[in-house]
Amino acid sequence: MQDSGSFIAPYFRTGRRMRNMGEWKACRFLRRLGYRILAHNYCNGRNEIDIIAMSHKEKFYLHMVEVKAHNHPWKHPLSSQTNLRRHKTRNVARAFLIEYVAYLRLSGHKALASELNELDWPLSFDLIWVKRDGPELFSSIF
Repeated sequence: MQDSGSFIAPYFRTGRRMRNMGEWKACRFLRRLGYRILAHNYCNGRNEIDIIAMSHKEKFYLHMVEVKAHNHPWKHPLSSQTNLRRHKTRNVARAFLIEYVAYLRLSGHKALASELNELDWPLSFDLIWVKRDGPELFSSIF
């Protein structure tokens, strides 16, 4: 694995635009925390992941981030993560990993592709709640 100083993850172009201001604020928030945004609004069929990012602490982590931007005081955004939604998110994440490894191989990042193909990178499913007073990150929600 490369050291964090020389590592630059290539951006995976999805061809879709961000739909709302909450996703823009969440991306800006993640960049300030040191995350590298790999893709946004990645779709597989009718299911999607809002933001796919990479972070490096002591090891590289892939983060599949769902963004919620509602301000209902009676409904917490974690309540929207049902078992069916978790299952669909895992399937989309699996499809992204397969497609991203193929993309890395074609673009010349063969060492990174082989590391990702071994699936030894930790994968985290996160949620960002964009509120009026700022975004709140919920790490590893499932």
